[in-house]
Amino acid sequence: MKQQQAVAEVTWEEPPSGRQRYDWNAIADQLRARPGEWAKVFDRDRSSLATAIRIRGIHALLPEKGFEIKTANNTREKPRTCTLYLRYVPEKDVSK
Repeated sequence: MKQQQAVAEVTWEEPPSGRQRYDWNAIADQLRARPGEWAKVFDRDRSSLATAIRIRGIHALLPEKGFEIKTANNTREKPRTCTLYLRYVPEKDVSK
């Protein structure tokens, strides 16, 4: 039976930075400042963020506050990513 040799060499490098964090309240404020206009919030980031918005998991961007969402460039393989677009529609804001 052949015995495997132990690894003795390492590579020196910094680990990848953490995931991108978004200030959803600040983004909502920017969208309110330009009602009706679509804004590209990110390009090819986690599609789970778009899902969180759609299932009402991000309080700052609830539909009853007038926010709409669209995605593009959705990938099905891992990691699943998309391009996220948002806009604010004052007529749909029932939170006022």
